[in-house]
Amino acid sequence: MGANDHPSSLLSISSLVYCMRTENIDSVMCNGQWIMKDHKILNVNEEEVTSLAMQASDDLLRRAGIYLPKRMNYL
Repeated sequence: MGANDHPSSLLSISSLVYCMRTENIDSVMCNGQWIMKDHKILNVNEEEVTSLAMQASDDLLRRAGIYLPKRMNYL
């Protein structure tokens, strides 16, 4: 820990990070690159990720022997 890394200042930073609500975030930058700007994810194909997640969940349910009724609303 450095001279400015007093435990109370670290607690304040962690509280800010871990207590933040997603509704309060509209843009995210990491290493100088925008990840999300004005609530729009820029570097991920959301449709592709959703499709892959649905395929993986269908496969997992099938392998587990779980069959959901067609009338259920789920992703």
